[in-house]
Amino acid sequence: MTGLADSCLLAAAFDSLPGDPNADERARLRGSYLAFKERATLLAGEISRDLPHFTVHDGSHLDALWELADTVTKPGATLNPLEAYVLGGAILLHDLGLALASYPGGGSDLRALPEWGDALVAALEQQLDRPPLKAELDAPPREAEKEAEKWVLRQRHAAHAEELALLSWDTRGRELFLIEDSELRYSYGPLMGLIAHSHWWPTASLPAAFTQSLGAPTWCPADWAVDPLRLACLLRVCDALHLDARRAPLFLRALREPLPASSADHWTYQQRLARPYLNGAYMEFTAGEPFGPEDANAWWLCHDTLRSANRWISETQATLAGSNREGLAVQGVAGVEDPSRLAELIPTRGWIPVDTDVQVSNVANLVVKLGGGTLYGPENLYVALRELIQNGVDAVRARRLMEGRDETWGRVSVSLSRDLDKWCLEVADTGVGMSRDRLSGALLDFGSSFWSSGAVARELPGLLSQGFKSTGRYGIGFFSAFMLGSRVEVVSRPFAEALEETHALTFRSGVAARPLLSKAAPSELPPGGGTRVRVWLDEDMPEKLVRSGRQKQLSLAALCSWLCPALEVDLFVDGDSDGPVVRANDWLDLDGGDLLARVAGTTEILDDPLVELAAASLGLLRERDGTVVGRAAFLPLDERGLIGSVRKDAMVTVGGLRSVSVRGFSGVLVGESTTAARDSATPIVERDALAAWATTQAKLAAEADVSAQAQAEISDLVVACGGNPGSLPVALSAQGWLRQCDLELWLARRQLVIVVEHTFTRFEEINEGEIELYETTLRVNNPYGISIHNDDSDVTADHWPYRAWHDESAPYSGSVQSLIVEQAARAWDHTIEEILASSRISFGEKRQFSGPIGTRDGKPVHCPSIDYLISPSAKQG
Repeated sequence: MTGLADSCLLAAAFDSLPGDPNADERARLRGSYLAFKERATLLAGEISRDLPHFTVHDGSHLDALWELADTVTKPGATLNPLEAYVLGGAILLHDLGLALASYPGGGSDLRALPEWGDALVAALEQQLDRPPLKAELDAPPREAEKEAEKWVLRQRHAAHAEELALLSWDTRGRELFLIEDSELRYSYGPLMGLIAHSHWWPTASLPAAFTQSLGAPTWCPADWAVDPLRLACLLRVCDALHLDARRAPLFLRALREPLPASSADHWTYQQRLARPYLNGAYMEFTAGEPFGPEDANAWWLCHDTLRSANRWISETQATLAGSNREGLAVQGVAGVEDPSRLAELIPTRGWIPVDTDVQVSNVANLVVKLGGGTLYGPENLYVALRELIQNGVDAVRARRLMEGRDETWGRVSVSLSRDLDKWCLEVADTGVGMSRDRLSGALLDFGSSFWSSGAVARELPGLLSQGFKSTGRYGIGFFSAFMLGSRVEVVSRPFAEALEETHALTFRSGVAARPLLSKAAPSELPPGGGTRVRVWLDEDMPEKLVRSGRQKQLSLAALCSWLCPALEVDLFVDGDSDGPVVRANDWLDLDGGDLLARVAGTTEILDDPLVELAAASLGLLRERDGTVVGRAAFLPLDERGLIGSVRKDAMVTVGGLRSVSVRGFSGVLVGESTTAARDSATPIVERDALAAWATTQAKLAAEADVSAQAQAEISDLVVACGGNPGSLPVALSAQGWLRQCDLELWLARRQLVIVVEHTFTRFEEINEGEIELYETTLRVNNPYGISIHNDDSDVTADHWPYRAWHDESAPYSGSVQSLIVEQAARAWDHTIEEILASSRISFGEKRQFSGPIGTRDGKPVHCPSIDYLISPSAKQG
C-alpha cells in the first residue's frame, strides 16, 4: 500500500487477491493513480507559498479525505477500481487550483482571466481608500497584485480544478501532465475535474450535472462503470468534514505568524479539534482545550462551519435519495442544533454560548404585515387568487414530471359558492399534493418556499434532477389568502399515497390562532390526490374581488383568464360544462382577437383598426433554443385600441400569470419577476430575437391598411427594439412622409435640419390646427413609447427595452432620430460623432433649444424643444 492513503475503500479497489482475473487492470489503475498523486502532492505543496494564511491543503489533506470516506460510507460499501481511480483523481484535483503553479503560465495566466481586473481594482481600493486611477491600474504596486492573485486563486480554484487534468507544463522541451497515462487522462480526466469543481456548487446542482454514468474502458470489466453523482456527493461530504488539527498544526502556525484575524480564527478552532468520529449516525467533533472569551469568535466560527457541514450532509443525503442511490452512514454533525450542546463537545471557559440568530417573536403579526395587503396593496385582492392558482399550477407541473405525463395533463379549478352563510372561494388542483408533514411544516414556514428547500428532494425524489423550476420562490404567496377572509382550509393528499393519507389544515381565525390538522374524507379530493384550498370570504369580498385591479366588474371566469393568460395547465371556473377558460399553452395558437380580449379582461368585439392589425400580426418570439418567450404585436400609443375603457397593452407573465403591462405592445411576453410581490417584471426575450421579431412586425405593418401616422409610430417601436423599419414611414416633412431609404437624398439637399418630436395625433390638437412644416423640418414621434406599468396604472415602472440595451446618456439612442443622424452622416460625408458635435440637440432638462418649425395661417409656430442638426461643413463655412 506504499503511497496509498490508509483507506479500506481504496485498498479493496486497488489490491488484488490471489487468482484475481483483473489483477493487471487493477495494477494499471493503481500505478496511474500513484504517479498522479505524486505530482499532485508536489503541486499541493505550492499552495502555502501563494496562500500562507490558509490552513493546510497539502498531501495530508488529500489522504484524510480517503480516511473520512471510509467513515461516512455504510459498512460493506465499495467502489469499483475505476470509481476509486476517478474519485481519487477528483480528491487530488479539488484544491490544486489554489496554487499559482497550477497555471502553466503563472501570473500571466491569471491576468488574462476576466476576474483579474475586478480583483486588482478591489485590492487597490483597499490600499488607497479610493477608486484607483488608470495609471495606477496600468502599473500597480506588487502588494496590490499579490492581493489580487490571492483573490482570483480563491475564487477560481474550483472551476480551475475542472481544467487541470488536461493541462500540461513544459520543461526543457518536455511536456508533462498530472496524469501520465494518456488514455486514462483523456477518458476520465474531464470527469475527475468536473467532480472536483462540483465541491463548490450548491448541492441541488449535482443531479442535473451528473445524470449519466460513464462506462469502463474496453480493457476493463463492463461492471466497472463510474457513477459520478455518488462520487461527487462523497467528495463534498468528506471535504466539509475535514476540520481537525491536521489542518492547523500548532508549530506550523508559529512559523506563519502573524496571521490576519480572519485566518487566525480558522487556525485557532481547527488546531484544537480532535479527529472526528462517527457516533451512531452523527459525526462528533471534540476538543480538549476550552475556548476562552478571547477565542469566542473562533468558537462561533467553528459552530457555523459545523452547521454548514451538517446542512451539506443533509442536502447530499436528500440528493442521493432523490436519485435512488444508497445514502451515507453519516446523517449529520452532533451538537449543531444547540450551541449549549455543542459546548459539551467543544467546551468554552468563562462564557456561555447563546444562540444569537435573529428571532421573530410575533410571527402572526409579521405574516399579516408582509403576507397580504401591505405587500401587494390593499386594493389588489386579485393577487390572492393569482397566488393560489400559481401554487396549483406548480403542483401540477411537478406531478407531470414525477409521473412522466404529457404537457397537457392536469388541471386547476376555481369556483365560488355559498357555504356556512358566506361566499366560499375554492381553488383545487390535481398536482402532487402535500404530505401531513408538509401541511404542518413547510406550508406554515413563512418566507421559505418548499420548492427551493431540501425538503423537495426528500418528499419528491427525482423532481429537481428533471429540471423542475417553480414559479413560487418566496414562500409567502399562500398567506395572501387571508386578504380575502380569516377562515381558510387546505385539504391535500400526496399523489402516490393511499386514500387515508388525506389531511386537512384549518385556520379558524386567520394566522393569530394555531391551525388545526385533522384527517379528511378521501372524497374531498379526486382519487389521484391533489390539493384544495377554500377561503370563506369576508363581507362584500366577492364584489371587491372581481372588481379589483380592473376599471369595471368582471365575471369570475373573465377575471381568471385575465390573471392567467398563458398558463401551462388547464384552468376551469365554476364547473366543466363549457370546458376550461384557459387551456394549457393555448395562448400560442389562440385566435389573435381572443388572446387580446383575454389579456384585456373583456369579451367585446374588436372594432379598432389598430387592434385588429395587432390581432392579425401576433408573432412568436423565440430564444436561440426555440423556446417561445412571447406572442405579441406592436400597438401604437396615440391610436391605441380601446374597447370601452379597457386597454390592450401586452401583459408580462411570470409562470403564465399576469405581472405587469407593457405599452407599445399587445399580446403576451414571458418575463421574470424581480420582487416578492411580482409587481415588477422584465421580459426575458433576447436582444437579437426581439430585433428579428420587430423587423417582421415592420413588414406586416407596411402592408396593412392603417394610417401613415400609425405606421410611423410603429417605426419608432421597431427601432426601439433593434429592428429595421424597412418601408415604413419614419418622419414627416413638408413634402410628406419619408422612409428610411428616402432620408439620405432629402438630407443631401440641406445643410441644416430642424427635428421636432411629438406624438403625431396630438400634435395638431396642442397647436390648434394643422401646421405647414418648413422645408428643413422633420417631425418624428416621441421616442419613448414602450414602457412597463404596474397594475395598468399610468405610472411608468421601467423604460424597457431602452434601459436594458440603450445608452440613456446618449442623445437619440434607440430612436428613429438615430436613423436620421446615420443617413445624415452619409449625405454630408461626416462621421456621426462630428455631426452630433456640430449640432444643437435638446437633451434632458438642462439643455433645451426652441424655435419655429413651420407656420399656421401664415404665422410661425414655435416649439419649446427642438433639435438643430447641422452639417459640420456648413458650420465651418
